[in-house]
Amino acid sequence: MFGTSVEVGVYQLHNFSISFFSSLLEGDVVSVKMDNSASGCSVVAVDNKIDEAIDLVKSHVMFAVREEVEVLKKQVRELSERNVNLERENSLLRMLTQAQKLQECQYLQATD
Repeated sequence: MFGTSVEVGVYQLHNFSISFFSSLLEGDVVSVKMDNSASGCSVVAVDNKIDEAIDLVKSHVMFAVREEVEVLKKQVRELSERNVNLERENSLLRMLTQAQKLQECQYLQATD
């Protein structure tokens, strides 16, 4: 009774999953053959193909995340170095400012 409609539904779901995963992979083609045995579409084969597609997407996502992490680590290093340099410059400017104020005070005392 449900054989044909169930097969069509599973086939459409399967094609949707592959299309969705392919679009996530920016056009990578994932080829899948349906297992049309005498008893109909094998749900196990479809599940295996979907699992393979999910694993492929997962590996691509992990690769992209690792690349992004490396870029962010580099940015953090650069910002840390810049921060250290700015702290040194700030400290130097504070010392120079204090020395200049001290000289001004000594000059004002000498003129009085």
